[in-house]
This record gives sequence, C-alpha cells and structure tokens, in this order.
Amino acid sequence: MYYYTDGDLSNFWLANGYERSETPYGMAIAIRDLPGLSRAICDVLTRKNSNLTDAESRYLRQAMLLLQPTLEAIAAYSDGNEQVTNSIDAMSGVERMAHFVMTETKHGWEAKVSEVDLSEHEDCEEVT
Repeated sequence: MYYYTDGDLSNFWLANGYERSETPYGMAIAIRDLPGLSRAICDVLTRKNSNLTDAESRYLRQAMLLLQPTLEAIAAYSDGNEQVTNSIDAMSGVERMAHFVMTETKHGWEAKVSEVDLSEHEDCEEVT
C-alpha cells in the first residue's frame, strides 16, 4: 500500500492501481489512471461527512481547474443542491481527519474509509 500525498493530502492510501519501478534517480511510481484517481478523490471529499481539512479544500480547488464536471457542481451550488452546498460550505470548516484507502477496480477507483491512522503502519510507503 502506498501513502498518497499529492496536493499535501495526508489521509489517502493506494491499495493498487500503481506500478513501482527503479530508475537511475531512485524509485518511481506510475499511477495507471491518474485522472480517474483524481475524480475519485474529489468524489470522496465532496461526500465526506466531516468538515474538510485545509489540504483537502486546496486539492478540490485545484481539481476544479482541471476537471470539466466542476461547472456542473457550481451550477448545482447556485441552484441550492443540498449535498453540493453542504460540501462547499464545509471547505471553510474545522479540520477533521478521515483516512481513505483508494482501490482501482474494473469499474474505476473506489474509496474505503479507515478507522486506523495508516501512516503509522510499517507496510505503507509515501508517494509524493
């Protein structure tokens, strides 16, 4: 399992969906479906029951610039969609930590919430 810290995220791990290879510059990680992973992380964050951390808010803001469906989210917010409104309003809330393990399946990336702080486990390696 790899500790995924893109965008300063500190609560995501990849169970699969990546390949590790040695290069002349050290270990390299290649994620097979990076756009799909980014969409899945955004989906997890917008459905999160607790307030977003600062890093999670930044990740969503950066992803909004890259992912086209964001315009639909903005429209839903403007129209008063409760789930979207709650997610966007949570961006300015108190930081709370949930830990997510991302698994690539034949249907795309899926997330599971972990009750355990995986960063303390020996079998997790950091990916930046």
